Amino acid sequence: MTLARAVAVKSTRSAMGQVNNMAIKPKCDKCGEELKDLGGILLSPPNKEGMVKKLHLCRSCYKDVFRGLRKE
Repeated sequence: MTLARAVAVKSTRSAMGQVNNMAIKPKCDKCGEELKDLGGILLSPPNKEGMVKKLHLCRSCYKDVFRGLRKE
């Protein structure tokens, strides 16, 4: 592993769970709150052009969506 790659991996690992240090301020697409911790990403089915929508979810909304997917 090169030094640059090692630094990138370390930086990525130290940033995990710390959204506050990011240059962008993603918001949950379900509730609208700014993400304080890493949550989940929901991808739409592709449209006719093959494009998908990427939606960010906070941890709470992720749990709600996941619960709705589980068969009980």
